[in-house]
This record gives sequence, C-alpha cells and structure tokens, in this order.
Amino acid sequence: MKKNIAFLGDLVLQGTEDITSSIWDSFLGVTKSYDAELCLNLENPIFDDAISAVKEKITLKSIKSTLSHLIKLDPYLINLANNHINDFGNQGSEGTIKNLKEKGLNCFGVGLTKEIDNNLFFDKDRKIVHLAFVTRSCDQTGSKLFATECFIGPSETCLFRVKEVKAKYPECKLVVHIHWGVEDVYYPEPEKIELGHKIVDAGADLIIGTHPHIIQPLEIYNGKHIFYSLGNFYFPDIKYAIGKNELIRTAISHQRKGIIPIVNFDGPEITIVKLLQVCVDRGGGVISCREINSLSPLKFFSDNAWISYYKKEMLKLKLVQAIKDPSIIIRKIIKIFNGNEA
Repeated sequence: MKKNIAFLGDLVLQGTEDITSSIWDSFLGVTKSYDAELCLNLENPIFDDAISAVKEKITLKSIKSTLSHLIKLDPYLINLANNHINDFGNQGSEGTIKNLKEKGLNCFGVGLTKEIDNNLFFDKDRKIVHLAFVTRSCDQTGSKLFATECFIGPSETCLFRVKEVKAKYPECKLVVHIHWGVEDVYYPEPEKIELGHKIVDAGADLIIGTHPHIIQPLEIYNGKHIFYSLGNFYFPDIKYAIGKNELIRTAISHQRKGIIPIVNFDGPEITIVKLLQVCVDRGGGVISCREINSLSPLKFFSDNAWISYYKKEMLKLKLVQAIKDPSIIIRKIIKIFNGNEA
C-alpha cells in the first residue's frame, strides 16, 4: 500500500485503442516519486458488444482493448459516478463493471437503487470512505441519469446519506466525489458553492469535484478542501453520433488540462502533499506533468452576476471554436436562412 492518493479528473478512453500505453510512463514516474496510488473518474463505458445508445445526446464509449491503458495506470480506485457511464443503458454499465473486475480493478459509483452501497467504497486499511454522487446539473438534456429500481446509474446528491455514512464510520476520513456543475467556465455557480458547503457541514472531510472539463478553484471551507473541478486528466478529440449525424468534438486548450491533488490521510487532518498539473498535447499522444504551487482563489457571485459572467464566457468559447472551425459559422448561417433557428 502506497502512502498517498493522487486524485485524477475525467478520463475518456474513446478512440485511444491505437495510442500506446507508454504515453503514461512520464506521468507515472512523477506519481511514483510521491508514493501515490491513483483514484480516477472513468467517463465512458467499456465494451465490445453492438449496443445502441439509450440517450439522444453526446454519448461516449470505448472498446475492450482500451483497458490496456487502465492496466498500465493501475488505479487504486475507479469512480464510475458520472453522466456518461450509462449512455448505453444497463448492458453498457454491466459490461464495464464486468470488464474492470476481470482485470482486478476496483470500481464503484453506480448500481440499482436497491444496492444501497453501490456508491460507497470502504478502504479499511487507510480508514477512508469514498462516497460518490452526481447532480442533474451535469446533464441538462433530460436524459436518463440516476439509478432506479431497473436502471443502473449513479446516486443523486443526498446530504442525509453523507451524515449517515459519517455516523457509521466515525473513525474514518470521508471523501465525497461529486460530478456536478456547468461545463467550461472557471468560476463555479453559486448553487454549487452552497452545495459544497452543505456537504462539508454534513460530514465530508474532502470534496473531489469533476465534470466541468476545466480546472476550477480550490476552497478551504471550515478547514476542509473543496476541489470544485479537477478538470480533465485525459480528454482526447472524440467522434460521436447524434441520430444519423457523426460529429467530431475537438478538445480545446482548457479541456486538455487538469490538476491532480496528491493527498495524505495518515494524520488527524487530511494533508495536500502537492498539486500537479497535467496537460495533453493536441494529438493526444504526449502527456506532460508539472508541480504547481496553488490555484486562483474562488470568486463569489450573486446569481444574476454569475449568469452574466457565464454568458460572456460562452460567447468567448464560441468565438474560439469558430476560429478553429469556420464551418461552425457557415452551418449557423444555413440554419438561420432555412428558418431552423431564430
């Protein structure tokens, strides 16, 4: 058992079957120097079967040969609680869990509602409890998301559950993993900050946030660390289909970066040993990793002020995307002239 845990952001393996697993060598050399095991968020199901998506949105998946990357990374724990793990329904989710377990990889975060502890992982040796949640804000399409009696999925955030788990494991550190918030903006929305505070007040000792595909600030609230978003650990350019249309989503600069807190749980309080920043090159074949001293401070907005900030950030993002791909503007003009868009 290694001394520390390195928490990684979103990992997408779609389209990586032709990328050699040696891309992780340099990164693993860094984490090894800190005596750290890895805990990551796997944001795509893994299977070879011909299964249709159950959602009308961007869907993610990778084939079984991409398991070679996870075998190379050898994570201590894989969190599956996100908005893409069940893009292909129960078959995709069950296949992923089966494939991971066959390779001896620990995973948690999804299940049926009757499986009450599907979102909990108890590390008896370290005296750590990992608890995973997802909020509806991470998928605003209205697609199926949460676990039901017959649909495998993650659990919706429940403060009572946080309190219950803390009471059940009073001698353990409680890490809450949460997939939440709005994508591609640096400062989290006010309701997300409020929820983070409530989770700490309910008993969490550390919050690890994922989903926004951008690094967001770190807050220390009542002595507890809240990482609002670790950004992406590895997010390549992806091909996806919506209906009969096949599209390509190119990862822009901030989507190719993430932070990795290396955390020690030995003392009476959780200690952040070091912050690393990881960056993936445009081709997805080179990963660089460096130490950083800190993150920019959290900024607090009123609801209306944050909405104004968000609109400005989205406009800048659309301009960046249009510059990289002028066809976006052409398609927009065609839609307007065809009367398909106001």
